[in-house]
Amino acid sequence: MSLALEIEQQYQNERFQKMVNWFVFFMVFPCINILDNSITFYFFLYFVIQLGIYWRNNFFLKGTFFALIGVFVLAAVFAPYSEMTRYRGFTHTFQLTIQYIYWALTSCFFIIYKNNINWKELSKWVFYGLIFFTIGFYFVDLSFSFGVGTFGTKASRNAFVFNMLCSVPLAFTYIKYRFGMKWVPYFLFGFIVILMFTNGRSGGIIILVETLIISAILYPRWLKALKILILPLFVLFFVMQTDTVQRAMLRVGVALESVNPRLAGMFLGEGAEGNLKTDKSWLERKLQVEKGFEIIHDHPLLGVGPGNYSSYDARLSNFISYERLNSATRDYYNTRSAHNSYIMMMGEFGLLGIGIFVFLQLVGLTNLFFRIFKGQINETHLPLVSLLGLSMHFYAIVAITGSITWFTLGAALAVSTFALRK
Repeated sequence: MSLALEIEQQYQNERFQKMVNWFVFFMVFPCINILDNSITFYFFLYFVIQLGIYWRNNFFLKGTFFALIGVFVLAAVFAPYSEMTRYRGFTHTFQLTIQYIYWALTSCFFIIYKNNINWKELSKWVFYGLIFFTIGFYFVDLSFSFGVGTFGTKASRNAFVFNMLCSVPLAFTYIKYRFGMKWVPYFLFGFIVILMFTNGRSGGIIILVETLIISAILYPRWLKALKILILPLFVLFFVMQTDTVQRAMLRVGVALESVNPRLAGMFLGEGAEGNLKTDKSWLERKLQVEKGFEIIHDHPLLGVGPGNYSSYDARLSNFISYERLNSATRDYYNTRSAHNSYIMMMGEFGLLGIGIFVFLQLVGLTNLFFRIFKGQINETHLPLVSLLGLSMHFYAIVAITGSITWFTLGAALAVSTFALRK
C-alpha cells in the first residue's frame, strides 16, 4: 500500500471513530432531538450513507436479529387495530416500526464493526456523556427550541437511572487508564452515591451488583468474593420484586434511610413505602403484568403491535381486587405504561418478540456468568456488565425504545465471542 493510501485509510479510520464517539455520547446524554427524532438517528443515517447496507455482512446472530426485525414488521401489519379505541394512527405505527428497525440495526452495527472501533477511546466519550448527563440531571436544567429541533439537559429520573446503569461499566476502561487504579474506588463510590440520591428502588441494588463485578474485573483478587456474593445479590433483587420480600433487614434500612428513603422503606417494611400491600406503584405494576398476560392470551404470537400497549383495552379481570387502585377507573389503567420492559415487549410483539429478545440477552449473560465462574473475565467484558444492569432494570422500567438499550445489547454481544481491541 502506498503512503498516500495509508494516509487516506488512517484519515478514514479517524473520521469513523470520531463519528462513533459522538454517536455514543448522544446515546448516553440524549439532549438533542431533531424533527421528533434523537440526533442519534441521524448519525445512524450517516453510517448507512458512508458504509452502505452494512447489515448484509455476515455477523454473530445475524439470523436472530433479522427474525426480530421480521417480528417488528409483522406485529405492525397484523395488530388488532379494530380493538383499539385509542389507536394513534398509521403515521405513529409506521414511524415507530422504522425506529425499532433502526434500533435493532444499531446493535448489529456494533457487532459488525467491533474490530474497527477503538473501545478505549469510546469509553472516554461514554465517561464524558455520564458527566454531562449527571450535571444536567442534578444541577443545570436547560432547555430550548431551535428551528426543527429541541435541546434539553434534564431527563426523567427513570431515564437517568437507566442510562447510568447502561453506561457506568463502559466508562471504567477510560477511568482506569486516564486516572489510574488508585482513583477507581472513588469513582465506583461516586457513581453509587449519584444513583442512591435519585431515590430509585431497584437502581440502588443494581449499581451494587455492577460495582461488585467491575471491582472483580479491575481487581482480580476480588473475583473469589464475586463468585460468593453475586448469586445472593441476584436472589435479593428478585425477592424484592415479589410480594414475599423479606422485611427483616432493619440495619440496612436504617443505614439507607437518610440517603434513599424509598429503598430504606422497602428494607424496613415501615409505612406506605415499605409495605407492598399498600404501595400503589407496586400494585399498578402487578396489574400491568396481568394485562400483559391477558394480551398474550388473546394475541399470543405477535401481540398488539408497536406502541399499542397503552392503546389496547384489556379486561383487567382482577382490577376490583386492587382496593387501593379503585380511586381510578379500569379505563385509566389501560392507558398506563407497563412499568416493565419485558411485559411491554411481550404485549406489543407477542411470544415471538419476547422470546427472541430474551434469547439475545441470555447469550450475553450466559457468557458473563461463564467467565465469572471460570475466572476468565477482564476489562474487555465490561459491556456484559452493562447488559446485566440493563436486563435487571427492565423489571422496573420501560426502556425498549431508545438507542442506549440497543447499543448496550450490541456491545455486549460483540464481546461474547470475540475480544475487543484494547
